[in-house]
Amino acid sequence: MKKIFLALVVLMLLYPVYADMAMPPLVFHVLFNGSSVNGNFSAAKLGCYSGEDLADIKNATYTQRRVVFEENDTSKNCTWYPIPREEAECDYSMCSFYGGFYPEYRLAFYLPSVNRVFVSGSENRTYGEFQVNISSSGEVRVGGMPPRLPLVPTDELAILAYALVLTTIVELMTSFIYLHLRRLSKSILLSVVLVNIISVPLLWFFLKSAPFLLALCFTVPMGEFMVFVFEAIAIYVLNRKKIGPVDAFAMSFINNAASFLAGILLLILLSLA
Repeated sequence: MKKIFLALVVLMLLYPVYADMAMPPLVFHVLFNGSSVNGNFSAAKLGCYSGEDLADIKNATYTQRRVVFEENDTSKNCTWYPIPREEAECDYSMCSFYGGFYPEYRLAFYLPSVNRVFVSGSENRTYGEFQVNISSSGEVRVGGMPPRLPLVPTDELAILAYALVLTTIVELMTSFIYLHLRRLSKSILLSVVLVNIISVPLLWFFLKSAPFLLALCFTVPMGEFMVFVFEAIAIYVLNRKKIGPVDAFAMSFINNAASFLAGILLLILLSLA
């Protein structure tokens, strides 16, 4: 039951995982009238084409048009039209592009809820996360993402260290209370720190190596059980003259439950941030 929140936090903060991609993605978090966009919607990058280039793109059959938009630009003497293979199906207010670099493009968002296409001004962003604010008046503003929950890092190793510190603090607190109530030696707390230094990174990489659905349905419960048993045995072996096996397993169970509850609280705070 322990550390399940560690895997969920890293999957949420690092999805998609940039290090596994040849080119970093361009991610837009879309708001409509200040609120998240419910359901699926579509987005596309628009390029400005003229003459034969525009005709060739219109006649192409290798791409499905999710966003229907065409606008003549007299100042540039070209027509804004969706760039082939630069369209995205969006969900949970998030659109991700994995295409090439363009010196100039515009963004078009089709929102089925209002049956309308909203178009931004010229953009040249190539990768990173940005927030798009769309208003019913037709205005589309693209800007930087607001800061995340304070003190929550986004670097993978920093998140691992952050999770290790949080987990250790929670388990030291619950272990101290248990040892105090059972009148057992407080020196056992040193072994609690040691087992967390070992178990947190091991479970972290164990969960990250599995696909999301597999981790959620099978790997997480198995990993949590293994950690619970490992920590109980390790605490007992390191302190067999100070604590019995029943107390070791009971304290490990309580520590894992406390970590789970702390993780649920953290996820709630992250979702509200």
